[in-house]
Amino acid sequence: MQFAIRIYIYNYEYADSLFVEAIKLHYENKDMPQEDLATYCSNFAHSLTAQFYFEDANVLWEKSILILQKDSLNNHKQQIIKNFIYLIGNHLRVDSLEQAKFLLNKILEQIDQKTDTFCDANLYYGVYLQKINQFLRASEVYTESLDCFKLSFGTTHQNVAETHLALALVKILLAEYQQAQDNLNRGIDITVKNFGKNSVRYANHLKTQAYLNNLLANYQKSKQEYSQVIDIYTKTLGERNRKLPEVLSEIADLEITLSNYEKAKKCSDKSMSIASDFIDTESPAMSSLMNRAAYINYHIGLYEKAESFYRKTIQINKKLGFNTDMPNAEALNGLGLVMTAKRDFEKADSLFSHSLILHKELYTENHPLTAVVYLNFANLRLAQNELIVSEEMLNKSLTINEKFFDNKHDIFGDIYVAFGDLAKKQKKSNIAIDYYQKALNIYLEKFDEEHNKVVITKRRIR
Repeated sequence: MQFAIRIYIYNYEYADSLFVEAIKLHYENKDMPQEDLATYCSNFAHSLTAQFYFEDANVLWEKSILILQKDSLNNHKQQIIKNFIYLIGNHLRVDSLEQAKFLLNKILEQIDQKTDTFCDANLYYGVYLQKINQFLRASEVYTESLDCFKLSFGTTHQNVAETHLALALVKILLAEYQQAQDNLNRGIDITVKNFGKNSVRYANHLKTQAYLNNLLANYQKSKQEYSQVIDIYTKTLGERNRKLPEVLSEIADLEITLSNYEKAKKCSDKSMSIASDFIDTESPAMSSLMNRAAYINYHIGLYEKAESFYRKTIQINKKLGFNTDMPNAEALNGLGLVMTAKRDFEKADSLFSHSLILHKELYTENHPLTAVVYLNFANLRLAQNELIVSEEMLNKSLTINEKFFDNKHDIFGDIYVAFGDLAKKQKKSNIAIDYYQKALNIYLEKFDEEHNKVVITKRRIR
């Protein structure tokens, strides 16, 4: 059993060779206990899961479960349940939600709620709820799991830290940013004490911190944190590893915000290249990467390529029955931007309308992501000279964003530019200049003089 430690120092190739040898020796020695073979299969499955070979790992866990169930001389109930929980985790990782739900319903009925096994299963129930867009309920279940882990292991166990991370992620989806920060702070404190600042676990927390700072317009801080994350992942896991595509994709999004288009394209292309080594291109796991790649291509004027990525997201999710999820809502909004840029206003109108419906269903009316769709839709209405409707949508976007961000966030610059364009069309030149100046003041707080938004807004003022 001691050779399993190789997994935890990321020497997977050596660990896997030992697991295979152990299984081979077991079959050659008929007198060895069957439960040993079950353990070897389970340990091998852990290694494969760590390497993101989820389907292969599931085969081994199913084999382990079958062996233990056939052993009539011993009671292996707890180990069988734990293997089922590992199986559930992998089903969730590959979006096999129906299988995960079936096993969760089966397992949760069998577990004493006072055990650490229940904590694990309940945490996965929260993940399932999050994946079916029940964010508020997922937050409640994660909180229950957090209390469960604290009771079972104490407040400094890594499971507590990982549950804080899960809570932070769902709090971000709920736009409860301060609560997300509180959970991140607690998770990071525990992780640093347990594993240090050079560990993958710490990098996982730091990546979420960088993402949150990006959302809150703390761009330079976010950029520094992403740089640390990349450094840890590459030093620990190699130059091309499974964790890099998502973080590179998020960095590309940040570089677009900072008007660094060449860097954004480079990061996005590298993200998609590495992802192709690890993820099936027809998998829902590609959705967020494709949507960000589409957004980068939209900003640099490659509209056909952007449209292709967005439509691929919709196609993949439709094929699997995920028609009302986050990637679809995002892709529809992105396609609306592309069609607006191509001046196909009729298609853009339909796409924004559909996206707005989904955003309200997923996030509610009063959510920053819904406000983004209102802003984009308002700009479309402005291009169509529907000034009254445009103003209504701009006011909605402004009101929603004011509930979540301080007044120096550059989203308000974007809104003020749109209000300026509206005033200009209304022949109110002085009011338009005032709005442009307000936008420019915000942009100059966030960006340098060469930033695209700064340059364009200065032109408007002239």
